[in-house]
Amino acid sequence: MATKLPAARAKWHATVLELYVDGGREAARVLKSKGVFIVKCQDEVSANKQNLTHVEIINAYAELGFYCKDLFIVVRPNRPGMSRVVKQAHARKTTRTFLCSSKLAIPRAHAPDDHKTCLMTLERGFCALH
Repeated sequence: MATKLPAARAKWHATVLELYVDGGREAARVLKSKGVFIVKCQDEVSANKQNLTHVEIINAYAELGFYCKDLFIVVRPNRPGMSRVVKQAHARKTTRTFLCSSKLAIPRAHAPDDHKTCLMTLERGFCALH
């Protein structure tokens, strides 16, 4: 009997993005229509390549039928740690991005309660609401 090998996984940044997309698929499965979820992410440099993670996530979630209702940027209060960098090629990443997405195919006007709900749950990272 042959053993089945696991499928090849992506490496580095692609692995991180794959995890976000898997989370979006699960949110699409469990959320009701107009359900809201919040994702915390950070842009990064991987293999000396700039990756705008929040843009990639927004685009991937749009393909899954989500609308990015809001985007919150939080600046870190302290300096980021530095590994042994001989020559810095990119700016340090000092912000975190919170994406507030809704399970809708078409954007709708924001209701005042939507923003309050998003703001109250920001620090929890990935949240499913409604």
